[in-house]
Amino acid sequence: EVSPNLVYSWRIGNKINLSIDNIVQERAIICISYKFQGEDKVHTLAWKKGDDKELLQKFAKIMNTADEVIAHNGDAFDIKWIRGRCIYHNIPLNEKFNSVDTLKLAKRQFNFNSNKLTYISQYLGLGKKIDTDYNLWKRVLNNDNTALTEMMIYCEQDINLLEQVYNKLQEYSPMKKYKYVRR
Repeated sequence: EVSPNLVYSWRIGNKINLSIDNIVQERAIICISYKFQGEDKVHTLAWKKGDDKELLQKFAKIMNTADEVIAHNGDAFDIKWIRGRCIYHNIPLNEKFNSVDTLKLAKRQFNFNSNKLTYISQYLGLGKKIDTDYNLWKRVLNNDNTALTEMMIYCEQDINLLEQVYNKLQEYSPMKKYKYVRR
């Protein structure tokens, strides 16, 4: 999960344009949850009072050793976020990953009413995401440890759903073939 930018603004509304000069605090990664396929335990790394450097140092090492990275909208969002924060902190990260993006898989192979993870998981009878609202993110930004724990539980549920959705989609999809990245 990612924090929002904190900005100065004279006004609020739908069509407000803010300059990068308005940024007071740059967005960062709050927590990352992951697991290895078939493993029961979900692992979660969290920032330390708004600082994501340590969690990224740990996760980059894990990500650099993975055979493949599976995420929902990971190619357009998660991997780019991780890469962007790693470059900010000068943390080495492999330039290429073998990735499976379940959002792309859903769009390419199926015609669901929605391609959101929560919809697909419910449609397939696998469960649903934990309900959250913007207030949770605000509480995390205010260093509320209970909120951070709630955020971590939310992320861990996403990982469990992601694995189940991935496994189910794979049953009905051709296997992706890779030119594996040598390490």
